[in-house]
Amino acid sequence: MKHTPDLDFARDRAAYRRWRIGVIAMIGLAFGLQMGAAAYRFQSLESTHAALASQHRTILANTSQPLTSPGATLSAEQLKSAKAAQTMLDSLAVPWEGLLGAIEAASTPRALVEAIQPRADDGSVNISVSSADFEGVAEFVRRLTQQERLFGVMLVSETLPENGAGPLRAVITANWRNTP
Repeated sequence: MKHTPDLDFARDRAAYRRWRIGVIAMIGLAFGLQMGAAAYRFQSLESTHAALASQHRTILANTSQPLTSPGATLSAEQLKSAKAAQTMLDSLAVPWEGLLGAIEAASTPRALVEAIQPRADDGSVNISVSSADFEGVAEFVRRLTQQERLFGVMLVSETLPENGAGPLRAVITANWRNTP
């Protein structure tokens, strides 16, 4: 009788356990690195915001006149820094999450949102959309007016392509509420 070798195709449970622990450790390491990078970016943005706000307060404290008045005694560099700080503060004042959520809730399959241009100085937003027909734009405007975060929704302009082929493009303006 010939001896046949015993072939064991069963998994080596200890090796499989080490491999599984290694994969979980690598996933945890990758997640930890991502969280660390996000925390660093957040801290960097916070310090930049604090520095710009401090610089803005300093510039405003040095002058008793508004920056837009013709008699302001600021140098061109100070004026440029003040406007940059104000632009940064205005962009941070946009309630992005609520604004984008309201626009997303109002979206329809017939209207494609192409651009969103918020203006923090007056609390308004311009929304550029395109649609195959006017009914798609009208439905989008109607759904925007039903959003709690938005008010004063108006269709500002609409443009048809010259040759008649292509989508209808429209610009809608609305104001937002900062309260949730």
